[in-house]
Amino acid sequence: MPMKNHPDKVANFGPDVRKAAEERFRKIQEAYELTGKREISTDTCHQ
Repeated sequence: MPMKNHPDKVANFGPDVRKAAEERFRKIQEAYELTGKREISTDTCHQ
């Protein structure tokens, strides 16, 4: 999903579209990081 929404994919569409893509990409990255951290902490609790 991150590559589909990567800002470089829309670089030719203008600054407004690129800015929106950067924001969307940042939110996707944050969600992925939170999910990954939650899975790691869950895995360590069950050991």
